[in-house]
This record gives sequence, structure tokens and C-alpha cells, in this order.
Amino acid sequence: MTPVHKQSFTNDYSGGEAGIGKLKVEVDEASDSPEIRRLLRAHDLPGILFSMALIEVGTESVENDESGLDNVANVIANSGNWCRALRLYSKHINDQQDDAYSLDIDEMIRKNEMKFRVSCIRDGRHEWNSTEAMKKIGGRIEERFKWPVSLVDFDCEVFVIIVHKSFLCGIPLKLMRRRHNNRMPHETRPYLNPGGRVAMLRPSNAHLLIHLSGLKNGETLLDPMGGVGTIPIEAALYFEARCITSDNSSQASSIARQNAENCGSMKGTLEVYEWDAVSLGVEDQSVDVIICDMPFGKVYGKKRTMKKMAPSFLQEWSRVLAKGGRMVLLSTYGSTLLEAAEKNEAVFLLKTHRVNIG
Repeated sequence: MTPVHKQSFTNDYSGGEAGIGKLKVEVDEASDSPEIRRLLRAHDLPGILFSMALIEVGTESVENDESGLDNVANVIANSGNWCRALRLYSKHINDQQDDAYSLDIDEMIRKNEMKFRVSCIRDGRHEWNSTEAMKKIGGRIEERFKWPVSLVDFDCEVFVIIVHKSFLCGIPLKLMRRRHNNRMPHETRPYLNPGGRVAMLRPSNAHLLIHLSGLKNGETLLDPMGGVGTIPIEAALYFEARCITSDNSSQASSIARQNAENCGSMKGTLEVYEWDAVSLGVEDQSVDVIICDMPFGKVYGKKRTMKKMAPSFLQEWSRVLAKGGRMVLLSTYGSTLLEAAEKNEAVFLLKTHRVNIG
């Protein structure tokens, strides 16, 4: 794997979903094999958002006006990489097909019958939005290939990421079958039940939170608002640690147990409980690391709820945290959480990170 040195997709966190610090990594086509293809579909590797067959990439080439969008659309539609990208996409689709669902991509292309759509996520100040970008780029592709457009029941998705003056375009290699929005595809993990509740926190982001915590083998990790168990499961898969997930929702805890069973073997251990976040069933100073994606900002949308509850959370969590323990908390209302932390003598603020996650 050869990292691309240009940091256009890693050095600007001021935007939304497109600008969250993505790193584009290219894999030499000569390394293609069924096993490499399986890994590239991000079933197992932590930190991978998703993989694409690259069509085109442009750095410092996107102008903010309408002519800039026209140029991006023309560059993508007229790229010389389409044949290679479609050939790679066809291999990945063949790897994933079963008796219940099959696609003959090569035949569809030959007959101009492949249904496609364009999805786009965008950050930056442009005179056009993501919807207009999708329409323009899709129109140019349709003009060239004469493929029919289908926004839901498509055979091929062309995904475009635009960050300020740079763009990247490719075909996602994971078979999605149907998607109703233009956001980044959900990450797949063997333990996530495809027919169940979708984890709000991406497993790759969960892994980054674990990395920030400095978790070590032999330690105990707790997520007091664990939901379907994404953070503790990711930790148990890669560390010889005791990992605990707790949520006051019986439905979420039930799914967490199922996800844990789906994992099979782990390096660590995983325990699932139904505790209230302000009344945890663990002893004082028995936990080394607390990691929590606090759901209030997005799910409940009430800043006053966080303001009221944050002191109680921190009091209970500092009770169970061992001397020298660490907390990594992800919150929409960071200033409210920091205010509560400053009033808690047991908590020492080490570092804050301003992040966007998608």
C-alpha cells in the first residue's frame, strides 16, 4: 500500500462529513487477489471507512463557481480510468454474489443496461450544493455511457468526495444493493447484525477513541452508554482487556449481546449489562478506561439535558475510575461537559479535540 503524500483530505477539519480527516491510500493493482479484495471491502481492518475503485482524483482543482462544477463533472465523466475501475468493481461483485442475488456487470456494461447513481458529500464554500453536484456529474456520466439512472435500485454507485478545492471519485467495492441516502456507506463488521439496529458510531471511529485512551492489555474498559456495544467489542477484539458495555435500554443491551456472540473469538473478554449511567454496578476504582459516545446532542437534542445530567455522570464515572485512569468522552455539547469537568475535583482535563465524524 502506498499512502498518497498530498494531504488534501487530512488537514482541514472545518467542514462536515467530507472533511473529517480522511486519508486516501492506493493499493497497487498488481497486488490484486481474492484475499486482498476481501480485506479492501473493510470487513476486518480497523480504521478503514470504505474502499473504492478509483476513477479520478483532483487536488487544488475545484473552483467555487458553476464553471468549477462543470470542470469536475467533465473530468470525472471523461476519465481514462473507467475501464480499470469497472473491471475491479466487477471482480469484487463476483466475490460477494450468492444464489439469492447476482449481477453480471460485464454483460450489463456491454448492453448499456447497468443502472447507476451518483452520491456526493461535500465541504467548502461553493456556489453549488451536493445535490447539484450529483445531478451535474450524473448527467455527464449518462451522456457518455448511456446508462439508465436509478437512485435506489442501482447496480453501481459512483461516489464523489469534494473537500474545498480537491475531489476524489470512485466506485464503492462493497455490495450495497439498495441505499436511500447519499451519505457514506455504513461500515461492515462481522459482528454487526445486517438486519438489526445500525450502530450510530462508526467502528472505525470507535477504534480511534480506543487509541486515544491508551488502552493496554490487562486493563478494564467501560462504556457506560454502550448502546449496541461497538466500542467495547472493538476493544475486546484487539486487546487482552476486560471490556464492559452497559446501557439502560434493554433493546440495545440485547443487540449488544447478539453482536458479542457474532464475534466468535476475541483477545479480551466482553460483559454486557443494563445499568443506568449514574448508577453503575461496578466497585469503586475498578475501571482503568472509560470511553463513551454520549448520545444526548443528536438523539435527544436538548442542551439543558446535558447541562443537568453531566455533573451526575462525571461524579459516578470518577467513582469507578481507578487512580491514574482515563476517560475519553465524545459529546456534541463539549463546552457543557467541560464546565461540569472543571467543577469535579476528581477529574483532570488532559486534552480536548475538536472533531467532525461521519
